[in-house]
Amino acid sequence: MGVSVRKKTIISVLLCMFLSLLLFSGCDSGSKESSAESDTEKKTAPVLSIECLSVGKADAFVLYTAGSCVIIDCGEKNDGKDIVDFLDDKGINKIDCLIISHFDKDHVGGAKKLIKNKSIDKVYVTYRTKTNGRTEDFDEALYGAGLESEELRTVTEFELDGIVYKIFPPLLEQYGSEDDSNDSSLVVKVTAGERSVLFAGDAENRRLSELLQNDELKADILKVPHHGKKEDLSALFTTHISPSYAVITSSDDEKEDAEIINILKEKNVKTFLTREGNVTIKIEKNEILITQE
Repeated sequence: MGVSVRKKTIISVLLCMFLSLLLFSGCDSGSKESSAESDTEKKTAPVLSIECLSVGKADAFVLYTAGSCVIIDCGEKNDGKDIVDFLDDKGINKIDCLIISHFDKDHVGGAKKLIKNKSIDKVYVTYRTKTNGRTEDFDEALYGAGLESEELRTVTEFELDGIVYKIFPPLLEQYGSEDDSNDSSLVVKVTAGERSVLFAGDAENRRLSELLQNDELKADILKVPHHGKKEDLSALFTTHISPSYAVITSSDDEKEDAEIINILKEKNVKTFLTREGNVTIKIEKNEILITQE
């Protein structure tokens, strides 16, 4: 009888061990599945939306995700209200970074209104080639908000909510062109997953020549330099960037050059003009959707 009890005991112990092993394996399998799901979530880039505002012949771009917002240029003085109104409509109160590509009035003019009405973490600028009423307004607004701008002299990269921003400053202090300010433009490449957008400021020939030496600039979408004004290097530059889409900031009074439209057509680039309304770009899961009002 003692032997029988021992056998039953051994069988019970083995059975318990087998059940425990099954239970442990089940938990481990669940853990691995959960980890795999987590990895997949990490690889999914957040949705990036870009609003190219229709503010005449001026640049004003709002780039935002669920958890970040960057502004590239602010149009002219009266355009600041349009930017603030757009942000209010989207419920955006904080700007992670304001980038002023250069100090022409149609790029920095609306910054004062934005700085006075929204919280801003960082302000990046190029070197200054001119001082006028708009630059003075900009300085006054920064001072009033307790902010200081950072003048970029080297390539600067940062990431916000999974979106990578890389800023390429001008290489020279002077370009000897008709308007040094245009060639002093900061150029910004924005990458969301496998897709990218290049904002080329108002770059003219001397600056375009620099950019042609840079192999990092290829992009799916190009914000055409200098409001679609034709330059000697425009065709080469477009080929170098190799975009599928282009956005031109122009107005009915100051239209883009027909030669630029022809270059883009020849290269099968679908082109949107802000003079025809706001252009909305959405990049999600490496897909690009562009709509216009």
